Parts: sequence; C-alpha cells; structure tokens
Amino acid sequence: MRLRIHRQSIILISLSAFIIILVLANIVFIYVETRRMENDGNIINETGVVRGSIQRIVKKELAGYRADEEIARVEGVFRSFETSAPGYDLRGISRELEHILDSLRASWEGLQETVREYRASPSERNRLRLYNESEAMWDRTDRTVFLAKTYSEQKLRFFRLVFVVFGVNLAALFLVVWVVRYRVAGKLERDAHFDTLTGAYNKNTFNDLMSREMERSRRSGAPLSIIALDLDHFKRVNDTYGHKTGDRVLQNVSRIVKKQIRLYDLFCRTGGEEFIILMGNTDLTQATLSAERIRRAVEGSDFVPRTSLSLGVAEYEPAESSEEFFARADRALYEAKAAGRNLVRVG
Repeated sequence: MRLRIHRQSIILISLSAFIIILVLANIVFIYVETRRMENDGNIINETGVVRGSIQRIVKKELAGYRADEEIARVEGVFRSFETSAPGYDLRGISRELEHILDSLRASWEGLQETVREYRASPSERNRLRLYNESEAMWDRTDRTVFLAKTYSEQKLRFFRLVFVVFGVNLAALFLVVWVVRYRVAGKLERDAHFDTLTGAYNKNTFNDLMSREMERSRRSGAPLSIIALDLDHFKRVNDTYGHKTGDRVLQNVSRIVKKQIRLYDLFCRTGGEEFIILMGNTDLTQATLSAERIRRAVEGSDFVPRTSLSLGVAEYEPAESSEEFFARADRALYEAKAAGRNLVRVG
C-alpha cells in the first residue's frame, strides 16, 4: 500500500514538475514572441513609411523641389534593417519577406540613381523613368506591408496555443479542436469565395475582383478585358436530361475553360449558366483570341450531351464604371446569342 502511494506521489510530483516546466516555457515563449511581434510591428510601420515617402519624393522632385529630407528618412529605415537595429531585426521572419526586403532595397538604390539623373537632366524620358520606377517600388512596398501583416497575424494565431497548454491531456484535446477548427474555417472561407459546383469564384467575389482589377488597370495603365460566356440552350439540357446532368455539363465546361486560360486569369460564375473571365494585362485582340479558343474547345468536347458557348468580349475604358464595363460584354454576349449562338462577339 505504501509502495502504491509512493508511486502515485512520484507520478503526481513528476506531473506537477512537468506542468511547471510547461508554464515556465510558456512564460519564456510569451516574452520572446511579444518582442518579436513588437519587431514585426516596427517592420510594418517603417515599410509603410517607405511606401508613403516614395510618393512624396516623386511628387516633390517632379514639381522641381528637392526631396532630401524624405530620401534621408527612407535611407535611415533601410540602414536600420541592414544593421538589425533594435526593432528592425529581420532574423526569425520568413525568407520570402527577407527576399522582398532585399529586392526593395535594390529598387530604392535604382530609384535614387534615377532621381539624381532627373535632377541633372529633367527630360521627359527621365521624368517617365522616375514615375515608372516609383510605381514599381510602391507596388513592392505594398506587397511587403501585406506579407509582414500576414506573418504577424499568423504568429498572433499561433500565440493563442500557449494559453491552452496546462497538461498533456488538455494539450492533446486542444490539438484536435485546433485541427477541426481550421479545417472548418478553411471550408467556410472557400465556400464564401468559390462556387461549390464548378470551383469558379462566386458572384460576390467577382464584384470585389472586378473593382480591384479596374483600380489596378487605372493605376498601372495596363489593359484589362473581360469575357462573358453563357451556355447555349442550357435549359433544354436540364429539361431533357435532368439537373444532375446539367450540373455535370457545368463542371465539364468549367474544367475546359480553366485549361484554356492563364493561371492568373480570374474565372467567375455569376449566374446559373453564366460565367465571366477577368483577364489582366490583356487587350481586346488577345481576349477575343482567348474567347475563340475557349469556344472551339467546348464545341470540340466529346462530353454528352454536346454543348456550346456564346461569348462577349470587352476591354476596360478608364472612364467607365464597373456596371458599364460589364454591360458592354453582356451586350456582346447577347449579340452572339441573337446571331445564332456558338459565336464570339466584341462589345
């Protein structure tokens, strides 16, 4: 009996010691991670300073004023990163973010050289170079801020785990809850943005993507086109073969379309048999060729029942709204329908 009690005492003492070690380890972890999160905050703030300073530098220089104060401010930020000054330590962050910061530093050196050349010779060519390089660097700083925020948020989520480790059983239980939680969250996130039948972006996400791509096109001057497509006689397919077959037709067409477009083209389902493709850096001629390629691929599919597409194409004009942009492609689509279907028309 005493031996049994002694063994139980040893087990309890060992378990208590283990829990104490876990608590101490968590205290150390909290302290270290708190310092790292402060460091991440500085990286986000100072990179944001660089982003804002770039715009001020270019505006002042193009207006004929020297932006030496802003240049010195940006140079000081990069110098702090290089020397790992307190609050600027890049160790422990992701390699991707390190590489982007290195690229940002190289872009900054190039921009400084362009500023010097513009001051020496304020020609139209140098003016255009200064503007383009500042835009490119602004995009990189924006990406850097986004990544730094993302990694900081990931650390913050992981930080919650520390407060749950009170014993082996609770830790195991928390692990199960954590896995289930993030799987469910991932599914909910996907369902919020994607059409569950076809895997295309859903209509709500399409509206957000449309606004984002239009803003990017206005800012960069790059062309933006959309292809509106609609399955021909789809109601007849549902009435003749049933809705399950209709769903398989939609899935088959979606697979074909995805194979014909680029990885960064945005494929969205906006209605029952209606889809939209957002194509950045694509002018009207290129988009029309893509639409024709999609039309032929669907027409040549051996899937039964056979189906075809009518497609309308439009290129974005900076002065128009998203509704006007979409309406031109939609009108072109219905022109294709009116002309006999299985056609591509331009709006």
